[in-house]
Amino acid sequence: MIIMCNDRVEEMRRYIDDFTEERYLQSYEKAKAFIDRSKDTLLQELSKSFAELLHNTMEKQRCGEKDPIRYLVISYLRHSYLVDRYSFLLQTYDETFYLDEVETSSKYHPDFLWELFKEDMVYFERCLQRRFVRIKPYELEAITGKYIERYNAIVRYLMELFCPLILDMDGYEELLKEDKLQIIFNNYRDKGVCLSGIGINAYTKAEGLI
Repeated sequence: MIIMCNDRVEEMRRYIDDFTEERYLQSYEKAKAFIDRSKDTLLQELSKSFAELLHNTMEKQRCGEKDPIRYLVISYLRHSYLVDRYSFLLQTYDETFYLDEVETSSKYHPDFLWELFKEDMVYFERCLQRRFVRIKPYELEAITGKYIERYNAIVRYLMELFCPLILDMDGYEELLKEDKLQIIFNNYRDKGVCLSGIGINAYTKAEGLI
């Protein structure tokens, strides 16, 4: 049965749920295989983003504008997919966390995941066309925004894999930081998980990632 109505987003979401889990697991395995055979390239790309972050932070510290770092935060930018990019914001904070007003940041774009994601979206659109006619861009965006967050688990895997190497890179030892520096992975200014360090404070405590 083909459905025509003014607002079908919720019905589309329920319908596509039957396909998303299996498709995501396939993409997850493809992503892990790509990571396994492209570790050097991926590490190099991620290192550039972290090197920029460390440079920006140390510049502020040399000017006396930035206190020792307590938190290194890796945040998914929820609406980046709307400009055809899958993006993460890397930031450093002192002990005041989000009250730290001196911004030091860089961005990371795992483009290999964006390509997989676009393939998933083509697949889902075809699935939807079996039941819905004249699918509108805003309807696809409503589904896209929720589904892409599943990919955050792959980026978290990537960060856990490479963070020990990143923290051994040139410049990290020169960074003014506290002994218990924590690396936090989250949705931008939302709940998250601690990838390193001891303890999780009230801002970051969460049972899950997504």
